[in-house]
Amino acid sequence: MQTTGTGSRFFTVYQTDCAIELHAGCPDQEQFRVICTCLYYEQACEIARIAANLHSLPVMNFVEQCLPG
Repeated sequence: MQTTGTGSRFFTVYQTDCAIELHAGCPDQEQFRVICTCLYYEQACEIARIAANLHSLPVMNFVEQCLPG
């Protein structure tokens, strides 16, 4: 299981008004919509990329860079 050095064992993808955000763990973000929580970093990156394309929003990765610009 990939933890990317953050110590997190899962990753959460959120939708905000201006971006799709990827975070380690599941920080309390009441103002954001949770899209999904994944055990694997690579899955979270892929879902973030797909959601960004569907909603025409940029991805903001708060874990590390995983998506091409």
